[in-house]
Amino acid sequence: MRQQPHGLLRVLPYLVMSFLKKKEKALKRRTKQRLQLSPLQRQLIWGVILLCAVCVILLAVWHITRLEALQIQHVQVVGGETIPHERIQQIADTALGGTYFHLIPKRFILLYPKDSIEGQIRALDRVRNVHVERIADQSISIVFEEYIPQALWCPAVEEGPCLFIDHTGFAFSEAPDLEGSAFVRYVEEDVLPQEGVLGFESDFIKQTQLFTSRLEGELDLYVTHIRKRGTYDVDYLISGGGLIKVSQTIPMEDSFQNLQTILLSEEFSHISPGTFQYIDLRFGEKIFVNEEIAAPEVDAATASDDTASEF
Repeated sequence: MRQQPHGLLRVLPYLVMSFLKKKEKALKRRTKQRLQLSPLQRQLIWGVILLCAVCVILLAVWHITRLEALQIQHVQVVGGETIPHERIQQIADTALGGTYFHLIPKRFILLYPKDSIEGQIRALDRVRNVHVERIADQSISIVFEEYIPQALWCPAVEEGPCLFIDHTGFAFSEAPDLEGSAFVRYVEEDVLPQEGVLGFESDFIKQTQLFTSRLEGELDLYVTHIRKRGTYDVDYLISGGGLIKVSQTIPMEDSFQNLQTILLSEEFSHISPGTFQYIDLRFGEKIFVNEEIAAPEVDAATASDDTASEF
């Protein structure tokens, strides 16, 4: 019969295991205490990690945005009549130079300075409208329109400076000191020219230009100035001397027919520039012709009708 182990021997393994578990827990506790970081240490570590991430991103952006396949390489200019395309090209190239924040080149196709290019071109004299768009992977197109000078808007008949106006009557830039009659000069009493505004209604420009064209083409009377007086009265000053007074209340065709009748009549067949002071067509078929040449200091527009012949 086998002898049973002593009681101490039976519990000895359990005591050893308990001791070892306590030692293991104490070791883990001391290890955890050694690995625990202060808040400042954690902030420093996260700061370093974040800085590294930002540097990696910036480095990637720097390289990607400089890939040749992602750069604007060509600028196409379309439109205009008097402004050289080379000037528009130069503005675009200057705007595309440089970088954003010393990082992204302005020629990067996704961030090229479209608004800046349009603004700089629109600031040029005579530019009416401009549009910039990307037409291919590496090309942009610049389409611009100009204001075309139709006439001059001056403060008075013999005074300047004058402004260019287009066919709509819009004053878009100051004109140089021009001589001759390349452009008809418009004047409105008590109104000074102002850039960037509508000086005259487009219909007024259209009707007066048509009347001027017929005077030149059919009657050999060349108009140098068109003066608007009050709401309805208009004076056409003729090269060589004399003026023709009309009213906007009377159709232009009627005024022209009345004038043509006068000049083709035997009584006034001698009329030519410099031989009359004015022909007044403001009263329909009742026409006044003044052949008395006014003294230089007298304005023909305000001369008395007493010496005029009624037709």
